Amino acid sequence: MAHVCKNHPEIVTRKRCRQCRAFICPECTRSFFDRPFCSTRCLLRSLLQEASAFWTTPAATKTKRKRGASLAAHGARWLFPLITLSLFLMIWLSLRDLAREVAAWKPSSLPAPAPTLQDSVLDRSRIQWSQPQQARISENRITIVGEAADNISLSLLVNQELRAVTISKDGRFSFENVTVKAGDNELVVRGLDEHGHVSFLEKIITITGRPVAEITAGDFSRGPADRQHIALTFDGGSGNGSAEAILNQLADKKITCTFFLTGAFMKKYPDLVRRIVADGHEVGNHTWSHPRLTTVAQNRRQETLAEMSREKLQQELKRTADYFYQLTGREMTRYWRAPFGEHNREIRAWAEEIGYTHVGWTVTNGQSLDALDWIADKNHRGYQTSEKILSRLLAFGRDSDTAGRGGIILMHLDSQRKDDPVYPILPVLIDSLRSRGYEWVTISQMRDALPL
Repeated sequence: MAHVCKNHPEIVTRKRCRQCRAFICPECTRSFFDRPFCSTRCLLRSLLQEASAFWTTPAATKTKRKRGASLAAHGARWLFPLITLSLFLMIWLSLRDLAREVAAWKPSSLPAPAPTLQDSVLDRSRIQWSQPQQARISENRITIVGEAADNISLSLLVNQELRAVTISKDGRFSFENVTVKAGDNELVVRGLDEHGHVSFLEKIITITGRPVAEITAGDFSRGPADRQHIALTFDGGSGNGSAEAILNQLADKKITCTFFLTGAFMKKYPDLVRRIVADGHEVGNHTWSHPRLTTVAQNRRQETLAEMSREKLQQELKRTADYFYQLTGREMTRYWRAPFGEHNREIRAWAEEIGYTHVGWTVTNGQSLDALDWIADKNHRGYQTSEKILSRLLAFGRDSDTAGRGGIILMHLDSQRKDDPVYPILPVLIDSLRSRGYEWVTISQMRDALPL
């Protein structure tokens, strides 16, 4: 009766593992002093069993007790050297197997894998992006190229699954665009000659990264550095505060901005929302109820709150967009800003699923374009006078001619500041940056200027 290898059922063999007695082909054989084993584990088990039998065998009869005790003592003296030898063999065999797997990666037969998105994020010298782009990798693919005699039928198995079949031509063959999963992959190339005999050609072990870009669902917090653009954005949470005065100043200076409004704000001040739209400003989403999204207030970490879910966040955004359409007859722009600046990759991805890109504000080299106008407590370490805020915002772009390009400024329509309000600085801020060559744009205009 013919027997086949336990790992390669297409190969007939009569050789068996000395330990587990499984049938194995030459490719699967681990030899030790001409003894065949199917794996390093079986080899070590055999060595340890023989060592144990050597020193623990009891005396056969009472008349041989003395001799048996002598053998046991003799065996005990050799126990430690045997264990040491076994460990050494295990390490040596593991290193040998590793060397074989590394050798399987032949540059001529398998091209270097494309850089993963994680590599792209870390190696900024190779990818000159002015800001995080939106990208997603759906799957990992590789191409295998090799040499073989003409007219040989070749098959490719990926993780023991037949994936492709080809015929060698002009001494070469290739399997192109082979999909591999994240993690470990075993690729086996087999050949079938004219006599129908199957032969093993190559086994390749690959390790691929997770096919999802770290820059997916990014935070748009700065525009392109090749345009002297700057954007003024306002958040509207629950109160209108200085909204009328701010809109009057913007109209006087003839600039348009981006407003991020909550559904609660729009429901409370519908006429104000209609004026924002009539004045030519764009309106982004600030959720319906301005909820907390992460644990930053609890532990200073941007970890998603347990009570926040994909469905809950998406409902907050959808409800706000629907109400804006009912109120104005227009679609809300597909940008959103997280309440309290609380967001992470997971939360941004949830919003991206329904078409929303998150917009933050510019922070560079310890400098921030957050006006901090919402801080009303003079004893708060972040509190600044309106004069100090104006000076800080104007100083942001003075390091070089391009330092302020693509900047996004964050301000608010409401503040609890009883005195020294911040909105009166707007005319000076607008005129000063204009005089330095900056053009005031909306977030949509800034995004449209991005290089393709």
